[in-house]
Amino acid sequence: MGRLDEAIAEVRRAHELDALSLTISTNLGLLFYLARRYDQAMDQIQKTLEMDQNFVYTHWHLALVSEQKARYEEAIAECQKAVALSGGNTSTRAVLGHAYAVSGKRNEALKVLGELSELSGRRYVSAYRVAAIYAGLGDTEQAFQWLNRAYEERDGWLIWLKSDPVFDRLRADERFTTLLRRIGLTGDSKPADAFSSSSYGAASLSRANVPSRHRPSRKGITSLAILPLVNTSADPSMEYFSDGVTESIINALSQLPRLRVVARSTVFRYKGLEVDPQEVGRQLGARAVLTGRVRQVGDGLMIAAELIDVTNDSQLWGEHYNRKLSDVFEVQEEIAREISERLRLKLTGEE
Repeated sequence: MGRLDEAIAEVRRAHELDALSLTISTNLGLLFYLARRYDQAMDQIQKTLEMDQNFVYTHWHLALVSEQKARYEEAIAECQKAVALSGGNTSTRAVLGHAYAVSGKRNEALKVLGELSELSGRRYVSAYRVAAIYAGLGDTEQAFQWLNRAYEERDGWLIWLKSDPVFDRLRADERFTTLLRRIGLTGDSKPADAFSSSSYGAASLSRANVPSRHRPSRKGITSLAILPLVNTSADPSMEYFSDGVTESIINALSQLPRLRVVARSTVFRYKGLEVDPQEVGRQLGARAVLTGRVRQVGDGLMIAAELIDVTNDSQLWGEHYNRKLSDVFEVQEEIAREISERLRLKLTGEE
């Protein structure tokens, strides 16, 4: 919603509680970037790199900051590292395309757009990220076409639109303000309009409905705590995946009107602890609590999630997801979108 000072304060608090978390550390750098505090962003991201040179998002965010400081060759180099570390993920490719665009390497940027177009038949490609490339190329019409497509597809990256520097050259256009209003990112807009569709445009997921263990309450849910998904795999690197899914769900559901979602910095205090969801909900003043588990078996990924009504310990909703782990970053985005949409339907009573 553009309240960056508050967001920075919250993430700083989370960083104090878990100074070794790569996700928290690099997200603090990202918030400095969104606040146009580029020197602080650079310093924070460099500190994260000292902890782990192979964390994809650190290179991604460092590239974004380098662009704003007109250090284009460094930005391109960091993007290329992110692409390599992510196994050619479409989002990191798109960020590389934007770096090419703003550095004046038009042919390279167009080549990336062509690659993303070809990949879109097999993988999820963020319309928001494609719009950023066109904005970098100075093609305003195409940029707005793709931003409108991102809106129609309920692209999760749109939550950054109000603050994202990559779209600064579009801000003077009336269409930009109109889009922010449609999404719900201006004071006179209705956020519900941005989440009225039953589809996020994501690929459908293999899932099996889990029956409720009790008859669910019919009272409306006005407050929700989303606990960190538990990584039950032997591979500790899956922590990045489970944390990323959790954060994406929190970001998506925070946009719903009349629903209070407990802040990430608060719920992540329970990470790694054996907790009773009902008791956690009472401690946090939340009517419902979402819990989940992530497990990698070979090249497969299993995720289980359930929504608990704190007042009577009943299961309001639950599902299992089974996916091939061919691209962990795209699976992360798709899983987060699917769970967020299913919860939105349940919480708003649209099912």
